[in-house]
Amino acid sequence: MTILLYKLAMTLAALAALTIVWAWLRDETRARRTARWLNVPVCWTIARFLPWLAVYVVAGFATQSDVSTVFWPQAHGVVEGGLPYRDFECFYSPLFPYLIALPVLLWNDPRVLVLFLSLLEAVTVALTLRAAGVAPRTSARSRWLAFYFFAPGPLLLAVIGGQEDFLMWTGAVLLWLTLTRFRDFGTGLLTVVCTLFSKPLFLIPAAAFFGLSRRRWQFLAGAGPAALVVLAGLWVLTGRAFLHVLDASENIDPPNLWIWLHWLSGGRIPIGNPALSMIMVATVTGFGAWYFSRHAAAVAASHRHFFAAWTVLFALSMLINLKSLGAYFAYFALPALALFLELNDRRALLWWLVLGALAPIESSLWYRTGRPLLSGLPSTPLVALDYALQGVMLVALVALALSAHRFLRQTPPAEAALPA
Repeated sequence: MTILLYKLAMTLAALAALTIVWAWLRDETRARRTARWLNVPVCWTIARFLPWLAVYVVAGFATQSDVSTVFWPQAHGVVEGGLPYRDFECFYSPLFPYLIALPVLLWNDPRVLVLFLSLLEAVTVALTLRAAGVAPRTSARSRWLAFYFFAPGPLLLAVIGGQEDFLMWTGAVLLWLTLTRFRDFGTGLLTVVCTLFSKPLFLIPAAAFFGLSRRRWQFLAGAGPAALVVLAGLWVLTGRAFLHVLDASENIDPPNLWIWLHWLSGGRIPIGNPALSMIMVATVTGFGAWYFSRHAAAVAASHRHFFAAWTVLFALSMLINLKSLGAYFAYFALPALALFLELNDRRALLWWLVLGALAPIESSLWYRTGRPLLSGLPSTPLVALDYALQGVMLVALVALALSAHRFLRQTPPAEAALPA
């Protein structure tokens, strides 16, 4: 429980820091002055590198979560000349272990993975700012950066969790920037590349961008042959071993509606069947293709509409997919924040903060209480607390999805393109 208490302390400290910084930046004159030096590298140094030093060097904490049990063995497997799937277990896409092996070549310590992933997160922030058209050295940019980097959710997921889930959004921004330049063939090809460096679940954004494409044969011409070459190469190099990535569908993690339906039905709604997990992933994938296709003109014309559609898609994904860790908040944390800050939607921003603050705490609590699937009353106060946190997170996900969908439905693209 030590790490859980440490997360709680960091959450409170981050909220206090965010409150102070935001109060300072509310004054337009101070915000403009601060914008001269408050950029992505400065924010990364203050809110990522310094906490990393405090946690792993000064306090001497060991790396947590996937960093030690998943990323480190995979990175070492690559450094030692192994192949993913064939020589070591890998539930990610085939090139992801090679990506995280790069910093290990410089420093043979799992702490370097946390630092490396936080640098990739900073690159993703810069790409998001570019897609949103937020001009450098402006008060809007300084507020945007301060809100994201000092918010407890992204901070804890990056520094304590060492999570990589933001890479899903990194790929999405690159795809949108490519597609909006009418490069459907390149977008299709880039979709396969992004999938190779993230996780098989990138199938969801791949389907969404196929729905968004107006020249779908060109998209398929770029994606199809590349995907076939990749699959053939995996078959030759690993045999059937690469199919073991599908075993991850057997995991059940909150927050998702199914855990609560199982509980409220007294266990009569079964959720242990891997087929149900596959059906839910297929449902979200199909919904993404339809939803992006339905709003294609708006999503292609306006970054706000793109951010809104992405928020709806991945908030829904967290709600109905059986494996829905709180860390998956990173799938849409950046676009949701950018959207609601531009709209000055304070209620949605509050739900964003609540979801982000609870995500890393609930995840730790879930695993430390034995991942309990209830069919009756909670067995301990900690289990009851975990389910209470899940309930709040589910409400937050619904609220964020509805806010984003309402904007997408009611706002014409020309109006969305106007500055806030």
